[in-house]
Amino acid sequence: MYGGSGCQGAHQEILAVANRLKAPIAHTSRAKDFLEFDNPYNIGMTGMLGNEAGYHALLDCDALLMLGADFAWRQFYPDKAKIVQVDIDPTHLGRRHPITKGVVGDVKATLEALLPKLVERSDASFRSAYVKRYAKYREAERAKVAAGHDGSIPGSYLTQVISRHAAKDALFTADDGTPAAWAYRHIEANGQRRMFASLLH
Repeated sequence: MYGGSGCQGAHQEILAVANRLKAPIAHTSRAKDFLEFDNPYNIGMTGMLGNEAGYHALLDCDALLMLGADFAWRQFYPDKAKIVQVDIDPTHLGRRHPITKGVVGDVKATLEALLPKLVERSDASFRSAYVKRYAKYREAERAKVAAGHDGSIPGSYLTQVISRHAAKDALFTADDGTPAAWAYRHIEANGQRRMFASLLH
């Protein structure tokens, strides 16, 4: 599953579908606020701000359920998978990459209608492999972040400190480029915080 900003307000429905399908959940940077928190199936972002788990899960899947996502970069979409895209805006369907099926609809309402029709899968090996891969990536990234040995303050370290001390409902914004990468990689989402940057390409 691949979620975009159209997933706002559909957290429970997305987790229910992911549980039924035994699917991992990758997301765009604009969906971090809505999909990263309280999500045991999260495998993080794709794209230039993303990580290897999200990237390879999308490229290796045989079917992709794309939810409220209009991600611009074609090289991060799978070439061989069947893609079902759900979006409230019909002009987004198939705009970035060819799709097998397009559904015009609100993500929450569409998944509520879809869930009873889905057959529960028993094999969770694909999801488990990528959830583990994402956990290893996160652990390696955390280990790299440290205060500068020469008195400098690396941006990644500063961002983690800000995340640790910021309010639970803080609003964050970041300039383009490296500050956005620091923010989207190191600010922890919790369902109340929001992040804002120029991400529409």
